[in-house]
Order: sequence, then structure tokens, then C-alpha cells
Amino acid sequence: MSKSPETQLEEFLAPLPAYIRKVLEQGLSSLTQEERTKWFADAAVDNFESAAALQEKYLHIIKRIPARVREYREREIRD
Repeated sequence: MSKSPETQLEEFLAPLPAYIRKVLEQGLSSLTQEERTKWFADAAVDNFESAAALQEKYLHIIKRIPARVREYREREIRD
């Protein structure tokens, strides 16, 4: 049996560091200065390719969760 999109999202986010989950779910503007410094330092290591891949995977999963898509779109407009 296939997993629900919500379960897939939980499993995708679970192993990620808290600041990465925060970026994916709340946007970059939600980070503290310390978290932002860590995010940029980590992302710069591979020229932001890992961050882009995580964002792509996150978007792929949430496309099947209308409430999450709505939140994401609202955040994109706001940020």
C-alpha cells in the first residue's frame, strides 16, 4: 500500500536538521541569524545544489497536499 503524502512528507523531513526543515516549511526569512549563517555556509559547500534538490523534493511531495501548497504559495508571495 502506498504511503499518504503526509507520511511521505514526515519521513522526508524527519532526518533533516531543524534549520533546513524550517527553511522548507517556513521560508528563509524565518531563520534566526545563527541558523541563516549555518544554512548559507552549508549550502555554499556544493554551490546550493543540495538545497535546490531538497526544495525540489519538498515541492514534489507537497503538490499532493493542497493545504501545504497554499501555505507555500502564500509564503513565496510574502517573502
